[in-house]
Amino acid sequence: MDIRFLESFVLVSERGSIAEAARLLGLTPAAVSQRIKALEDQIKQPLLVRAGRTVTPTTAGLAIIEKSRHLIRGVEELKALASQNEFAGELRVGAISTALTGILPFMLRRFFLAYPQIDLHVSPGQSVKLYHEVLDGRLDCALIVEPPFSIPKTCG
Repeated sequence: MDIRFLESFVLVSERGSIAEAARLLGLTPAAVSQRIKALEDQIKQPLLVRAGRTVTPTTAGLAIIEKSRHLIRGVEELKALASQNEFAGELRVGAISTALTGILPFMLRRFFLAYPQIDLHVSPGQSVKLYHEVLDGRLDCALIVEPPFSIPKTCG
């Protein structure tokens, strides 16, 4: 089983769109669809229900999504270990729109110069949504404004 197929499946499930997942992965929608189809063939179960331009996970898809995230994270950790003392791996950052156009470009420029081995993924969103994605483990951190609810001092 190819980890890239699991990555595609998880991203499509999270975004609800093959086209959006393809854009984020730097692939064509057809390539992402082929990955999903290959994964479904290996598992011998449909993983997504397609309705127009949107998709939702099937019962089988929901059953494997968390384990898929865990496997993807494990592969990223292995890559980081293999790079020895260098910082490497993936960093998933969420940001509100004002951070995306304000402070984030400056921060990213400095970050890429200091840590070229880090594969950085930036997800836009609203503070409440990004906060919950950090709690769920889908993001490592987020640049948000104070939400209209109290935030615990720790996320886990």
